[in-house]
Amino acid sequence: MHDDDPISNLQPYFESLEKAGLAEVKHHELKGDTFIDLTIEGIRFRGFVCSEGPCIELKSGGVPSSVQLGVSSINRCTPTFCCDNTDARWFVAKYHTQGHIDVHALSDTGRRRLAYEFGLLIHANKRLPFSVSSECDAFYGSKAFRALQAWAKAHPRKIRRFQANVYLGDWPTLAEFGLTIRRSSNSAGDGA
Repeated sequence: MHDDDPISNLQPYFESLEKAGLAEVKHHELKGDTFIDLTIEGIRFRGFVCSEGPCIELKSGGVPSSVQLGVSSINRCTPTFCCDNTDARWFVAKYHTQGHIDVHALSDTGRRRLAYEFGLLIHANKRLPFSVSSECDAFYGSKAFRALQAWAKAHPRKIRRFQANVYLGDWPTLAEFGLTIRRSSNSAGDGA
C-alpha cells in the first residue's frame, strides 16, 4: 500500500528541484477566484478556479494564456506539437504536446520554481528518473494545491459550486475539506 502513495513518490522530484536551485519568487495579494498569484523572474503567473477546474495563467511577460492544472507539465514543444528539434521552446503544455503558456523567457531556475510552486513536472521529452504517476499527483503535492485548500476554506460557498473533472477527480471536495493524499508510508489510517 505505501508504495502506491503518489505524494510520497513525488518527494524526490520536489527535492531534486530544490537541490538544483530555485529562482526567487514574489507572492501577490489574492483577489476573487485566484488561489495563488506570484512573480518569477519578472513574469507573473496565477492559479485560479473556473468552470473547468483549477488553472494556471500567464498574467504578464507574454501573450496571456491559461491551461488546466492536473494535465499540464513543462516541456520543450511548439505551440501545436512537441518535438525534439531546436525550434522547440519551453511551454506549460497540456498532454505534453499542446504548448499553452510560453515560459521560454524563464531561466532553468525559474522553470524549476514554476514547477515547484504549481506542481508541474518538467519533462523535456525525457523520462523522469522518479516514480511519478501523473501530473494530477504532482498538483496534489504542490504549494498551489495547499493554496487552493486555503482559498476553499475562505470561500466555502464558492468552492461548492464546482464539480469534479476528468483531470483532478473530486478536487473541490479535497480542497474544501482540507483532505490530502497520505504523504508518508509511516502514516496510520486516516486517524480521525
